[in-house]
Amino acid sequence: MTNISHPHFYSYLDPPAVSIQPQGAIAVNETSSVQMWCTFDANPPNVTEIIWYKDGEELNWNSLTKNKISSATDVRGIPTLTINSINRKDAAEYKCNLKNAYGKGNSTTSTILQVTCEIFLQISISFNDIKIFKSKLFF
Repeated sequence: MTNISHPHFYSYLDPPAVSIQPQGAIAVNETSSVQMWCTFDANPPNVTEIIWYKDGEELNWNSLTKNKISSATDVRGIPTLTINSINRKDAAEYKCNLKNAYGKGNSTTSTILQVTCEIFLQISISFNDIKIFKSKLFF
């Protein structure tokens, strides 16, 4: 008689291991847009909850942010955060948390959004404002 051995397959069920992309500091011009991804590894891969944080506070999804900030899932199933019409108030550290049937995963990395702005400086000098004292120019 021959013993037939059956292989055992183990399936590990885990909460999401989460990180955010891009990682670290990024500089974005004022009035432009930025997109962040909450990448993860989980079994099962079905995400049941997505929470985004700005400087440690859960992002507020109200009528004021409706056209400015949006959260979605891209074609690969990766949660994304998009911020439009960036201004200085958007400069912050961003993180995300995901939940599946087996628990919650907090992002181990963050995106630090730095907002740059162009400064337009116009200088006009009138000769009426210039006085000469001892051959030196004073304004």
